[in-house]
Amino acid sequence: MVRWGVGLPGHLPGATRARILDWASRAEELGFDSLWLGDRIVFPNLELASTLAAAAAVTRTVELSPTTLIAPIRAPLEVAKTWATLDVLSGGRVRLVLSIGHRPDDYAATGAPFRERGSRMDEFVEIIRLAWSGAPVRYLGRHYRVDIGPVGPSPVRPGGIPLWLAGDALAARRRAVRLGDGHMSGTAGRETTRRLRPDFDALCLAAGRDPATFPLGATAYFALGARPATALSKGMRNLLPYYGKLHWDPEVDVIWGATNEAARRIVAYGAASLETFVFLPSSFDVAQLERLRDVVDAAANQIAGRRA
Repeated sequence: MVRWGVGLPGHLPGATRARILDWASRAEELGFDSLWLGDRIVFPNLELASTLAAAAAVTRTVELSPTTLIAPIRAPLEVAKTWATLDVLSGGRVRLVLSIGHRPDDYAATGAPFRERGSRMDEFVEIIRLAWSGAPVRYLGRHYRVDIGPVGPSPVRPGGIPLWLAGDALAARRRAVRLGDGHMSGTAGRETTRRLRPDFDALCLAAGRDPATFPLGATAYFALGARPATALSKGMRNLLPYYGKLHWDPEVDVIWGATNEAARRIVAYGAASLETFVFLPSSFDVAQLERLRDVVDAAANQIAGRRA
């Protein structure tokens, strides 16, 4: 059964403490399963881990996760410690999604090399898992060399934090199957998302992995209002500062429209084949969350009707 997540609006210009915490609290009250936030350095968005920690303090049940954390611009043991700490403070509610990113300016800002970021990611994942195991961290790789005592704290859940990988390039998908506990697709659009399950089934089988043990997630923006076309137009304008240029077709790939129409858009995404579907906000308007709850309930009913 698909789990429904909601992004926090920390990527929108004008994000404040009140806007983020009110959004987080209301999302939990409305019964959403998880809260998510993206990662950038060279933009005035809110920092990822700090924002999710604040959300953890005003919630009790929702899972907390990045839609993606750009791993190779950071030190792996620092990431391991930060997210294990958040897992402890949230009572074991953390998932971690890693990617290599695609913006050279984020790498330049941190002094990390942009080239060979894929091979760095392979080692990054191995070091994080080693740190979470509680064992001394002894690792000799091409990019990282570490020989130190255990790095704590330990994650709350036995086996560590669920570690998913993101990225829709073929190399990224193969890496996810090889190293990850699951895969999170970005705002890749409806047609790419609806093919995720059969695409990953084939990749899992080719790698000797049972597809049933490999969960998938995806994201899409939503823009809901009493005047659907107006809500869509305003929402896309709100996103332009973050993206510069939208890489999707708003009328096709955004969840918008009246309740049943928007619900049909979710179903058309192939949401029923996913473990998690995350709705990303294009506005600070908390009333959109309430509309979204109605849309999600309608989509769930449509999905159930198809299975009956």
